[in-house]
This record gives sequence, structure tokens and C-alpha cells, in this order.
Amino acid sequence: NSISDKRIYNITVQQLLEHTAGWDRTAPSTGFAHSDSPFFPLYVTSILGEANPVGDSTLVKFSLRNGLNNIPGTRFVYSNVGYLILGKVIEKVSGMKYERFFEKEIFKPLGISDIHLGNNMFDHKLERESEYFSTVTSPSCYGNNKMVPEQYGGFNLEAMNAHGGWVASAPDLVRLLLAADGFTTFPDIITPSAFELMKQGGKINPKYAKGWFVNRKNNIWHSGSLSGTASFISRTHDGFTTAFLFNSRSDNSTDFWNALERLNTECTNALRSVSGVNLFAPERNMSDLNVTRLGAYSVNISWLNGTGNGRIIIASEDSALTSFPQDGTKYSANAIYGAGTKFSRNAFVVYNGSGNNFILKGIGAEKKYFIYGMEYNHNPETSYKEVYKVGGRGQTFTFPVRSTHKHASSGALSHHKTEKPITP
Repeated sequence: NSISDKRIYNITVQQLLEHTAGWDRTAPSTGFAHSDSPFFPLYVTSILGEANPVGDSTLVKFSLRNGLNNIPGTRFVYSNVGYLILGKVIEKVSGMKYERFFEKEIFKPLGISDIHLGNNMFDHKLERESEYFSTVTSPSCYGNNKMVPEQYGGFNLEAMNAHGGWVASAPDLVRLLLAADGFTTFPDIITPSAFELMKQGGKINPKYAKGWFVNRKNNIWHSGSLSGTASFISRTHDGFTTAFLFNSRSDNSTDFWNALERLNTECTNALRSVSGVNLFAPERNMSDLNVTRLGAYSVNISWLNGTGNGRIIIASEDSALTSFPQDGTKYSANAIYGAGTKFSRNAFVVYNGSGNNFILKGIGAEKKYFIYGMEYNHNPETSYKEVYKVGGRGQTFTFPVRSTHKHASSGALSHHKTEKPITP
């Protein structure tokens, strides 16, 4: 009952993918020079009489209520709301929440643990997520009459999900792109015919396909930005797949954006003389940690091995990790808590090896411990340098352990993630 423009019923999934569904975000809206509703959230909620911060369904409802600017399938205009609606289509067809669908059907099979939906505020930023820098301020999307840094609450990132709410590490983002790039060096999760359709330019705008810009050389790419971020992803016709993620941007400089467009070519040209080194972490992390009390100050910790040829465990007393393993660095472990390499406050490496259990000693009574485990590769493909599987979920236990604790976890590291949102 929000729809008055009956042309909306004629919109197809293909038109949403190709940004030809009929909305025009460049058209002025009441009091604004544009009509891209995710970026005037307080106006949206005030018009619809709904609570702050704005929800994704509210943003969709606002666009449905306002109707279309063009007949569906007649004009290309980039549309964030169109991709937000595509997220709703995925939920309807799959019967799962948007993020859960990707975690189960795409990320887990590909060994991706470092892509998740992000949060609004700096205080809620995820472990290893960078800080975003911008000088722009705007009214808080929470409707509390405060001016805030635009990148931290000026818009509701948590309502952007399918059009710009993701937070990712560059390695896992590239791993995702490689799984849908049309090359056989890394197994694709879509069929060759689906890939050809995905990169086929639209009739209205042949330079834009289904979520990608394309050209006659068979290159596909996309840039993205929010206040405090800039990003660029690409797959070239000759086999280079890249992701660039930044935690700031120039808001007014065309030179910045031109340089960002050139960066991919400059970097890939420089890399052509470099011998191949596989810097991807193991696809599957260790899982199912079990903690069993042995004595007054010791526990046995066991797990299911992942796909790396080595693994480390870091134990932290009373706090989560604030620093993480660096690729190419080997860490000394000691099963006596506090004697191994120190990572951060009260965090130490307690295991480094290829097994699936060890005895942790020297822990104190009535204290809470965080355990972070991560696989790594150390082999000829990595030039015998450690490449760590950072990303996943951590485990906790309080000593003394009163019974065996089983944790059904897809990974054994912290729940959170890195880098910046990838946004259209």
C-alpha cells in the first residue's frame, strides 16, 4: 500500500542489476539537491513517521512511495536503493537473512571469514577494522540533534547492507572476486554462462553490466566510496584481480579519483616481473575448540585442524586482542601462560605447531580467558613465509573449568574484521 506508481510492478531483477529500474538519484528532492535516500536518513524517517536510525526496509518503502522518475528499462541512473531491493529479493528467495545467506552459501565454501556487515560507530568498530578519516560533519542518523563525523553516524551504514554495508579485508575480497572472474586458475562458484551474463553490458548502457563496469578489452571493475573511504576492485582480461581499500578520500579533488582509476594499471604493470608467491591464507581455520580442566592451574585444549600446515593459539586474560599476527613473522610459543611471544596486554602465544591439542599451564583461578587460534601456510608456495588465517571467531572460558566446554565454531579467531566498506 506504499506503491502508487504502478510502473514499479514492471521492474525486473535485470533492470535493478543494470541500474535501469527507473529511479534517478540525481533528481532534486525536497530540501536536497539529490534523491539518494540513504544519505538523508532523518528526512526519510520524518516523512514516514518511523524510528531512527532509518532501517533498510524504510529506505525501500520511501522509494516505493515516491514512485519512479523514468519508465523501467529506458534510462541508466546509478541506484543504491535498487541494490538494496536486490538484497530483499535474496532474502525472499532464500528464506535467510541477507548476511546469513552470504556466510552460508558463498563465504564459508570459499574459505572467507573476513567479510561481514559493518557497524555505524567508532566505539563499535570491528577488531582489526581501520579508523576512517573525514572532515565532513552531519546530523546524527540517530536523531539526537548532534552533529557527528559523517563517517560515524551521519548515515546508517547498518541499513545499507546490499548497497554498501560490507566491511572486508583485501585478501578475502580478492578471494571472492577470483571465485567469479571467469578464469579457471581459481574455481568459480558460478557457471561460465552465468559469468558471461554478469559481464554483458546492458542495452541502455553497454559500459555497465550486472554490477560491473565493462569495456571492449574484457576488463571489469568497480569503484566505491563513502565519507572516510575509497575503494577500487578490478579483473583484467589478462588475469589480474585486485582490490584497493583506503580509509580516507578527497571529497572535492578530481585528481584523487583520476589517480585511483590509474592505480590499478600502474600496480599490475609493476607486478608483471614478480615471481608468483601465494599469499592467501588457508581456506579453512581450526574449529571446535574443547577446553578440559586437568589440574589446579592447567587445562587441555584440543581442536579440529583446518587446512593449513601449521597453527598458533594466542591466549589472552580479561581482554580481546588489540594486535594480530603479521604475515612473514614466526612467533615463539610457550605452553606456560605469559612465557611466549607477547601480542598485547595479557595476550601471549601459547601454542605453535602442527598438532591438534596441548596443555596450557600457569593460568589463574576465577579468571576469564580468550583463546584465538589461527591456521597458517608455510610452504614453497609462500616462499616458506607464514601466511596467517586472521578472521573467524574466538573462544572464551573461565577457570576453573567445571566441565568439558565444546564450542561449535566455524573458525577459532576473533569475530571481527578489517579495512573499509566496499560501496557502489
